[in-house]
Amino acid sequence: MNLSNVKAEYIVLGFLNHETNLELLTFHLPKGKKESQISIPNTIGYRHIAIEVTEIEEMVKRLKSKGIKFLSEVLNNLYGKKLCYFLDPEGIILEPVEYDSSAG
Repeated sequence: MNLSNVKAEYIVLGFLNHETNLELLTFHLPKGKKESQISIPNTIGYRHIAIEVTEIEEMVKRLKSKGIKFLSEVLNNLYGKKLCYFLDPEGIILEPVEYDSSAG
């Protein structure tokens, strides 16, 4: 990446019974430039990640207890899924989604 004096944190999300992992990184050093419109959904570029979860209400409760502020309550859509939105530390929109296994 051609960066020096890097200080960063990351988390790896692994998917059960799959070889797929998702790594999320945040850089503390060197300081980067923050996009002013990063949280506006229709801004061009990477702005949004949806992640399948189970027991979304419990997950939201747990994250709220840690100080995470949500952009919406848990919503039920017409296609049998529950979803909500919050921002990561850089302002990227994160969307946990719980699919209803009984919905066709």
